[in-house]
Amino acid sequence: MTDVDMINMHEPTFLDKAKNKGYACPVCNNGLNGGKGIGLSPIDKGNKNIYCCHGCNVTSDTFGLYAYTQGLDRNRDFLEVLKGAMSYFRIHKDDKKTYNEKSNSKIATARKKEEPKEEEDHLDYYRQCKARIEQTDYLLRRGISYQTCYKHWIGYDPRYLIKNKYKLQEIQAIIIPRSEGSYTVRNADNKHWYRYGKKGNVSNFFNQKSLYEVNDYIFVAEAEIDALSFIEIGYNAIALGSTSNVGKFIDLLKHEQPKAKLFIALDNDEIGRKATLNLCRTLEDMKINHQNCMMSFTRHKDINDYLCKGKEELINICSRVIEL
Repeated sequence: MTDVDMINMHEPTFLDKAKNKGYACPVCNNGLNGGKGIGLSPIDKGNKNIYCCHGCNVTSDTFGLYAYTQGLDRNRDFLEVLKGAMSYFRIHKDDKKTYNEKSNSKIATARKKEEPKEEEDHLDYYRQCKARIEQTDYLLRRGISYQTCYKHWIGYDPRYLIKNKYKLQEIQAIIIPRSEGSYTVRNADNKHWYRYGKKGNVSNFFNQKSLYEVNDYIFVAEAEIDALSFIEIGYNAIALGSTSNVGKFIDLLKHEQPKAKLFIALDNDEIGRKATLNLCRTLEDMKINHQNCMMSFTRHKDINDYLCKGKEELINICSRVIEL
């Protein structure tokens, strides 16, 4: 039995539970709202480690689903996915002899009850990266000023290490803190195969504290650079980091509802539109003040595209949205 086989013996408990059955799909969020409330479920009773979404038909095993939620590629980032999944399920090499004697449900329940590890503190690393931000013009070219970067501790690491199969490789990375122990990595080289990744707890959102500090309104964007684009023109914004984090965002709001009205402005693509509709339905059920901005941002793919292609247009659209 391989390490991947042992991982696939577990249910994907790192995903949100679907409304009625199975797990919420991390790609289209099916199962959280609407329909029959069924998201990912086993394809057949004889192969329970393969899951299929009843909405977008994505099919994957537990190993592949874990890779997707971490923003990784199961083949390209194999070692990183393997290490992370084995750590999550507390799998050790000497477990191979006993795994066939344990039921999947008992294993999943035991793992879920264990206390999570404390996050690593990256504050010193953030300070070093922040001091180097003017060594790159990447964000300037994307319409984000150094002033905005300094305010939100955005930094630059010219020698950030990533794993490429069995080798370590350096990239020039933009470091976007989400909490003291978690951050987003964005490659400054747009032509490189590695685009972005997450470090630490994916349930921490960029500029999350503003949800409870702002009293009037706040934009909810998909990527961190989209939230920074709103901030650049004078608006408050938070970033989900991915549409797969909609469920985690909802959990946050269940714990404590925001003071401000939420303006939902995820990406203008099929996945972004589906996630927007699912999120807005849930916010409606929770009686949280919000507004779907999907029809206001239809000319470009995302908010940063608006900033790069016409700052004044973005300002005007935001002004009209707020006045509605």
